[in-house]
Amino acid sequence: MKKIMKIIPGLRRKYHESKVYADKMMYWKSLARKVAPAMIQEQVDNIFINKTTLCRCIIVGVPHFGQVGYPKQLSARLIDELLSLSSAGFTIAYSFTVIPIEPSNSMRMLDDALYYNDVNQVAYKKSNNQASHEIELDRTEYLELYSKLHKGEQKLFHTAMIVVIWGTTEEEISTGEGMVKSHSGSQPGNLRSAHVLDA
Repeated sequence: MKKIMKIIPGLRRKYHESKVYADKMMYWKSLARKVAPAMIQEQVDNIFINKTTLCRCIIVGVPHFGQVGYPKQLSARLIDELLSLSSAGFTIAYSFTVIPIEPSNSMRMLDDALYYNDVNQVAYKKSNNQASHEIELDRTEYLELYSKLHKGEQKLFHTAMIVVIWGTTEEEISTGEGMVKSHSGSQPGNLRSAHVLDA
């Protein structure tokens, strides 16, 4: 019995080492490793892939210090026009992410929006001696949405648009980014009105 008890720690160690080795082999043989780039280097403004391709992302839709997130009334033409900017030297792609918001959180968000809407209206009246029609229209929209949420006819989502710029040199990436930002500046609800993150 004593001999068996002495052997058990060694067996446990061997089992643990075998499991670690098996996990490593499964990781390196996984599909993700087969399709992923051999090397990805993270730089201050870009990601450098296989020492040949630079990538920069502009993420639109991240609320930041009280600023709005996804631009309101973003033009449907903007996506097509961003894609048409791709030219020799760099490529532009985009994607979206949509995350459902719980109904209770949606109602709280609208309560906050209505409160700040009322505060803004009071401030506008004090400085202009009249009410703002735009602020009033926003309030009407909030109330309509609140009613639909209460009845279960509507859902809210967190959304973000990700613009990806690919190139082979820093100059190409910078040119692509400049074109995206300058072009979007002419759109209603443009990208520059939202918080933009470079990664």
